[in-house]
Formats: sequence, C-alpha cells, structure tokens
Amino acid sequence: MENLASPPLQSVRETFPVQGMTCASCAYSIETTLGKQAGVEDAAVNLAAQTVSITYFPNKILPTDIQHKLRQLGYTLLLPNASEPLDVEKLHQQVLQRLRLKAWGALGLSLPIFIWGMFYHHWHTGHWLSMVLALPVLAWAGQSFFVNAWRLAWQGKSSMDTLVALSTAVAYAVSVVNTVFSAWVQSWGLTSDVYFESATVIISFVLLGKLAEERAKYRSTAAIRRLMNLQPKQICVVRNGQNIEIPLAEVVMFDRILVRASERIPVDGKVIAGQSSIDESMLTGEPMPVEKTKGDQVFAGTINQMGSFTMLAEQVGSHTQLARLIQAVQDAQSSKAPIQHLVNRIAAVFVPVVMGLSLFTFALWLLIGGLPALALALNTSLSVLIIACPCALGLATPTAITVAMGKGAEAGLLIKDAEQLEKMARVKAIVLDKTGTLTQGKPSVESVTWMVEPDKQASYFALLAALESSADHPLAQAVVAYCVERKQASTLPILTSLEVIAGAGVKAHFEGKIYRVGKPEWLEQQGVVMPSLEQRNVPAAAFSIVCFAENQTLLAKINLHDVLKADTIQGIQALHAMGLHTYLLTGDRPAVAQIVAKQVGIQTWRALQTPSDKASFVQMLQEKGEKVAMVGDGINDAQALAVADVSVAMGKGTDIAMDVAGVTLLHNELGGLAALHRLAKYTLQIIHQNLFWAFAYNILCIPIAAGLLYPFTGFLLDPMLAGGAMALSSVSVATNSLRLFGVRLKDK
Repeated sequence: MENLASPPLQSVRETFPVQGMTCASCAYSIETTLGKQAGVEDAAVNLAAQTVSITYFPNKILPTDIQHKLRQLGYTLLLPNASEPLDVEKLHQQVLQRLRLKAWGALGLSLPIFIWGMFYHHWHTGHWLSMVLALPVLAWAGQSFFVNAWRLAWQGKSSMDTLVALSTAVAYAVSVVNTVFSAWVQSWGLTSDVYFESATVIISFVLLGKLAEERAKYRSTAAIRRLMNLQPKQICVVRNGQNIEIPLAEVVMFDRILVRASERIPVDGKVIAGQSSIDESMLTGEPMPVEKTKGDQVFAGTINQMGSFTMLAEQVGSHTQLARLIQAVQDAQSSKAPIQHLVNRIAAVFVPVVMGLSLFTFALWLLIGGLPALALALNTSLSVLIIACPCALGLATPTAITVAMGKGAEAGLLIKDAEQLEKMARVKAIVLDKTGTLTQGKPSVESVTWMVEPDKQASYFALLAALESSADHPLAQAVVAYCVERKQASTLPILTSLEVIAGAGVKAHFEGKIYRVGKPEWLEQQGVVMPSLEQRNVPAAAFSIVCFAENQTLLAKINLHDVLKADTIQGIQALHAMGLHTYLLTGDRPAVAQIVAKQVGIQTWRALQTPSDKASFVQMLQEKGEKVAMVGDGINDAQALAVADVSVAMGKGTDIAMDVAGVTLLHNELGGLAALHRLAKYTLQIIHQNLFWAFAYNILCIPIAAGLLYPFTGFLLDPMLAGGAMALSSVSVATNSLRLFGVRLKDK
C-alpha cells in the first residue's frame, strides 16, 4: 500500500531575549547566521528591545539548537523556564548597570592618564603609572570592543569596533614597548613617545555614547511593558456556580468572567448578564464611554467604569485585540532601518582598507627606507592606524543628533528616537488623529438651553451641579466644571435617595421633588415630557446632549462638544506652507470628522477608524512611496505610530502613545510639528556635512601619515601629532554640530 505523505507542519514564530548584542553588526551577524540554519524560515533582531523573533519549523530545529548556535557566536539566547520565568526588565537593568559602571570607571581612570600625557609627556614615571592605569580600561571597560572585533574577524567581517580595538591595542602595545624598553627603542633611532591617553580616552568616550544608546533602548521597550500591564493579573471566573479568583494565564475559552466596577476587562468576549459603561479610549481614542448591555462585545484592556457584569470569554491569550496590538508594535519596532547604520556599512569597507594601507605603508618603507627603514616603517604605519581612528566617523551622526535633541527640548520636542528625527526630514505626508491631537480631547459644555425663567436658573444650576458631581463620567464632569466656572456651584444642596443608573444618568430627591439628569431617552422612559425629535437633535459637531428635569418637567438641555485647540488651525497652515500633505483619521462619526476637517483645512479624512484601520491607511501611503509621519495621543494610535516612518505623540496623551512614539510634543501644540520638520532638515544637513568632512579628513591625512611628503620635504608625521590630528577632526565635527543651537525653529 502506498504511503501518503503527511501534511507539512506549520511554522511557528517566537520572540526570545538575547544578551551580548552591542551594535548593528551583532544584529546582522545573528540574522545571517540563523537565516542559514535548516528549519529557520526567518530571523529578525530588535536591537532596541534586545530580542530576536524567529520563524522556524519545530520538526526541523528546536529553540535549544538555536541557543547552542548563538552561544558559539558569543551571544546568549534566553529561553523561558516554567519554574523561573524570565524577568526581561531586570535583565535590562543589569546590562545598564554594568555599562554605567564601565563607562564612568573608564573615564575616572583616563583622567590622570590624560593629564600626564598632555602636560607631563616626558615624565617617565608617569609613563609607568599610565601603563598600569590603562590596562583595566582596555581589558575590563573596553572588553566588548575586542570581543566583538574578534568575533567579526572570525567571520571575515569588520566594523567600527574593529578600528577601535585595533587602534587602541596598537597604541597601548607600542606605548608599553616605549615605556619598558625606552632606551633600546631610542638606540634604534626611534622616538619613545607613548599614547596611553589616546587609547583610554577613545574607549571612555565611546562607552559613554553606548551608555546613552542603551538608555534609549530601555525606554523604547517601555511601551510593550505598559501595554502588557493593561490586563489584570488576577480575574474572577464563575465556575460551578462559584466565584473563583484565578491568574489571567489560566482563563480559557468560554469561561464566564465577573467584571466589577473600575476593573479592566481581561479578555475579549461579550456581555451575557448586566450592563455598564466601558471606557474604550485605548482602542478608539474617543473619551466618551460606550454603553454595554447583554450581547455587546467587550475588549481586553478597556475599563469598566460603572456597574458589574458577567462576560463570556471568546478570545484569550495572543488572540485578543490587545495582544495583537502588542505584537504589531513589536513587529514594527523590529522592522526599523536607521540611517546611522550607513556608517557601519561604510566601515565594513573602510576599515579593511585602512588596515591594508597600514600594512602596505610598513612594508613599503621597510623596502625603500634605507638605514632608518624600521623607524620609518613603524612611525608611518602607526600614524596611519591612529589618524584613521573612527572617532570623527563615529561622532558625525550622534553629535548632531544629541545637539538636535537639546535644541528640540528647548522648543518642547522630546526626541526619544534618533531615527525619527533623521527620517522626519524626508516626510511628505502627515497623518493626524482628531481627539486630543486637533481637539482638546475632552467634552465641554457648548451651550445650555433653559426652559425656565432666568431668575430661577441659579438655584437649578446648584441642583444640576449636585446631581452631576455624584457621577464619575466625562459628561458629568464637564457639566460640573461648567457650573463651577460660572460660580453657580459654590453651595450645593443636600440630596437624598441619590441613585446613579449606569449608562443612563442620575436621579435624586430634594424637597419632595425628583430631579433627574442624563440621556434624553432615559428621561423620556421616566415620564419626562420631552420636546419633539426635531427640537432635540444633537448638533453635528456636538459630543452628546444631556437633559435636566424636575419630576416630569424638562428644565434644561445641555449640548456638549469637543473644542479645537487654540493653535490647531495655525499649525495645519504651517505644515501646508512647508509643502506637506495632511490627512485626518478618527474613530468618531463621519459628520464630526467632516466638520473638523473643514474647520482646520484638511482635504482628506476618514471616520470610524479602528487601530488597524489607521495602521492600514499609513501603510497604503507608504506603498505609494510616501514618507509618513503619524501624530496621535491615544493607545488606539499605537499601532499606526509603530508602522509609520515617523511617530509623534501629543504631550498630554496616553503613556502608551508617548512610549511608542519617537517624538513627543511636550507643549501639546500642533505647531511643534512644523518646528520638528525644520529641525530634522537642518540636522540631516549637518550630518551629511560631518560625514563629508570626516571622510575628507581621512582621504587627505592618511597619505600624509603614510609619508607621502617625506621624499619631497623631509616632513614625517609623528604618531603623537597623528593623535592630535585625529582629536582635531573629532572637535571639528562636534563644533559643526553645535551650529544647530543657532537654528530658529519657529517663525516669529
């Protein structure tokens, strides 16, 4: 009988923490190595989160096999352990603490070495002291540079770490020889200069840069941690007629879950008993609670504001909307391609060329140098290696970015992700959320229409404020704030039989009468005589309408709406003046979206947008070749913020949006977008200038260091002068970056 082939197993995708990654070369090495393994379909490293996402076939390769392969490269893949779960946050803190200790330790040891080298260069005892102090700087603080360079060398590759390791090692080795055997060196006609300060200062400054980078990496993962914290750790399920508290991980499909007031909903499902108001702003971005009754859908991470209800679990674990949102943010973060990696790609060619030139210079002068051939060969080859140290190249991008961040902070731009600043210069499309971005993001009273005489309104104002102050609802809070602003709520009457009806309103007794405030439909059900439907239509731009009644008599109708921010129209006009295209996306009604878009001058808008709809719209623009910036303030914007080329959050938005976004507008003003775009363009110009001068410096100075002028002028560049020239190149790059402080970001 013929054997039928079994169907192929499906691949699985898992994300694992990785220790030991320090640069883009590490990420590239891991991705290429894993990509060649049988059974691995895809591997994507998230350098910021220090994780690797692997798609693999379990029947061909296991996580333990992958762990063993990475261990051979010098990296540690951390696998989950049921008895001791991974504490990724603790691991991040440990890495940060070690790097901080090494950076400041190296700087402390380098300071006396630098003073002796610069001001007491011929003090021989200082050479011995410097040799001793420099050893831990290289062997302990700078260990990662040498380890990374060694790993890459075994793979036939190189990076900026290669030049740092090679130049500091050669500088230290030559300095040791010149210190220990100074008399012998001088007898050969060679100078016995030492370069301990060059080796240690280079390592110290590069470590300080890596410390700042690691802090940024840790901050970038805060968004994922906050999203995960939106789900409760313990939930109450109804099993066999009893309420049982269990961990969230133990909930299964079709469990009946009791959700009490002020609790977060743990999983996706539907209401099967009870009713309540749910704050779904994390998904929709709209501050208005949504009324839920039997049969309505509810979603993980949203907040039950009032009342208790029982729900049926329909989607659990990784299948909830919140889990998919978390995965979308993680995937988008992994897919970033930062411009600063260009330097590492160039270094992959530049570094071997410099090393080859150094060896070629040594061999050439050894052949044609005559009597002092060895002295000339050592002098020139060492000068080439030192003068080509990658300091200027390494500083070209980060110094400009650092200055830009400081400049941005002065203008209320918190730039947490340098990639965003670099990409903003090329942005042509701006996608904007409505609520909290263009508008204030909270309901406010637009008007109150009284059905009673003016002389009675003051006493009714106090009753209205007393009723609404008992309800924890955005509409109620807006009404109370309106009363307080008009000094109509200084003395509130004492109400009796106060009752808050979830999703409807509030009622109470006062002086033998019943007062109600809430939805028109609820008041009508309670027997209140209401105006005709035409008379009580909600204005298109209004959030909602609230009615206030005494017994069966309507006293007042209150219209509430979301107001545009003061600078919104001016901010949109500034973007249009810079040639940028703007788009409005909102979870609100089409009528509201249309009116707001018309008010601010945006031609293209979309209403009733879910988080995935917003992300899809951004991706559609990207597919057309547009560089897109997404601006939002809510959890519902996190997915679109993550997939956009540039992500911007408003300063008064949710923590999730601000953590996902690379830039936060601290002043909560839309005008900050134009300032951000202007700053980004100037910064990119400075980066290009820095890279040009860094390479021009090397192209001009390396031939001189190699002794090109010696046959014609007798000039030979001393290695110590080479170190000075190298430092000068770094200073020139940093000085050029400081010009960003003079850039005017806002038009007067």
